[in-house]
Amino acid sequence: MDLKRNSCQDLNTQLAVYREFHNTNAEAAVLRQMAMEHCPIQKRG
Repeated sequence: MDLKRNSCQDLNTQLAVYREFHNTNAEAAVLRQMAMEHCPIQKRG
C-alpha cells in the first residue's frame, strides 16, 4: 500500500507542476494515470 501511496503522491506533485506551467497536455496525461490508479487529487493552496 505504501508503494501506491508514493505513486499517488508523485503523480500529485507532477500534476501541480504541470498546472503551474499551464502544460495542459501533460496535465491531462497525469490525470488519466491518476484515474487508472484510483488516486485522489490533492488540493494545493
